[in-house]
Amino acid sequence: MALQFSQWHFTSLNGTSLHSTSLNGTLIQSMALQFNQWHFNSVNGTSIQSMALHFSQWHFNSVNGTSIQSMALQFSQWHFLSANGTSMAHNFREWHFNSVNGTTHQSMALHFNQWHFNSINGTSFQRMALQWHIISENGTSIQSMALHISQWHFISLNGTSIQSMALQFSQWHFNSVNGISIQSMALQFSQWHFTSLNGTSIYSMAFQFSPWQFTSVNGTTLQSMALQFTQWHFNSVHGTSFQSMALQYSQWHFSSLNGTLPHSMALQFSLWHFNSLNGTSIQSMALQFSQWHFTSLNGTSLQSKALHFTQWHFNSVNGTSIQSMALQFSQ
Repeated sequence: MALQFSQWHFTSLNGTSLHSTSLNGTLIQSMALQFNQWHFNSVNGTSIQSMALHFSQWHFNSVNGTSIQSMALQFSQWHFLSANGTSMAHNFREWHFNSVNGTTHQSMALHFNQWHFNSINGTSFQRMALQWHIISENGTSIQSMALHISQWHFISLNGTSIQSMALQFSQWHFNSVNGISIQSMALQFSQWHFTSLNGTSIYSMAFQFSPWQFTSVNGTTLQSMALQFTQWHFNSVHGTSFQSMALQYSQWHFSSLNGTLPHSMALQFSLWHFNSLNGTSIQSMALQFSQWHFTSLNGTSLQSKALHFTQWHFNSVNGTSIQSMALQFSQ
């Protein structure tokens, strides 16, 4: 699979040959997956041995719950300040992963400017500078997460392949997500809007992500979804409806999430934090979106969440297909 990102092209996806006319058995007229210059060698719920995910020159050698021996995750300047409810020293320059997902990684070069993790997945992080991506959610590893941090996206999430995904990250488009074609998906991440989340209307939802708003999300057909975040959005959070959610991402705050009033929730997205999410107290979760990241969401692992943070987006929402979504990122 040669996903050439910024001239990215699919040659093969899921072991099938694509002659630029067919993707997962579906005719794709003008699939020009031109992502910057990034390439996948393999994706599909199996360990990716020599995957060249070039993230501005970032590389995964392995993804999907297997140890990553010589992973060169070169992010731009993004790193975590805290993960998995443990405090971390705020050093933003020379940080190292010694372990990911509880397994030792011998020669992993996660370059976050030159930042490296010392540990991941329920262990303390000594000198971690996490700006904008998720290493672990709720103390469980995210198995096959392809975090694109310049234009971050997921190729595979939770060990399942995304069959006929046409990810165009220059003006990113999905031709299909999870093996189902997406007809007229117009997720425009400049001013993106949700009207409904999880198939239920959101009555007093003030999703203001600069002017960002949700229109509809969660496996229901999204007719005219304009998910325009300035670059960031959630397609779905925890798969439950949000009744009176006031997501204000200028100084973003949740008033309520999942219909329950979080009592002392201080979502501060300069250094934004969740104190409670979905009515459950989240003890020391540091969602920092100037240095944004999730430590846990609702106390349960989020299986198929694709958090795009600079231009982060979801490939799949709540494990169901999104029918008429046009995910057009700012890039």
